[in-house]
Amino acid sequence: MKNQLPTIAIVAAMLGLIGCGKSAEKPNPVSTFKLSGLEYLPLEREKLLISNEAVAGTGSMIFRLPRPKDNNYKVTFSLDKGSSVTLVTNADTKLAGGANLVFGRTATDKLTVYVTTGNMVCTPGDLKCDLSADFAGVNAAAPITLDFDVHEHGHVVHFENGLEKNEYAIDRVAGTFFGLKLNNAIVTNVAVAGPALPH
Repeated sequence: MKNQLPTIAIVAAMLGLIGCGKSAEKPNPVSTFKLSGLEYLPLEREKLLISNEAVAGTGSMIFRLPRPKDNNYKVTFSLDKGSSVTLVTNADTKLAGGANLVFGRTATDKLTVYVTTGNMVCTPGDLKCDLSADFAGVNAAAPITLDFDVHEHGHVVHFENGLEKNEYAIDRVAGTFFGLKLNNAIVTNVAVAGPALPH
């Protein structure tokens, strides 16, 4: 429980903003913000709450600077039951056409993980895209940090404690932007760098 206190404090502060929503200024659609030192632009902000420590709620955001085609991503987030966070990589400026890593929390606090490309929808249990079995030991009721390489030629690598744990094949993706889609979730940290496993 002690490890969850910072997240709970952030949530409490952000929920306080909801009650003031009617009197708050309308967001400037061209405004950029920073999370973990990375500048981003909200694409859908109507239900997205933004502070210096976190982004919470429902909406999407794209990080401003394009990236090389192969990268390593680390994301820290918290989920309610039924909520999700999607890491979109190798996409265009509308977060379309890329690789989608979708992280969700079930009613029994299990973590679901789906990987898709483009507009593909993953059917639970489809072993081509449902990776949840590899994350069966993760408690989705607590804050989660996940570490992935995504390579444009069609390769996703999951790392745990800095060591390669799983590899997955996806369709080739060619975009250079990345971002996040939140569905009633909280993201507190994002880090991006060159691939941990270069090819």
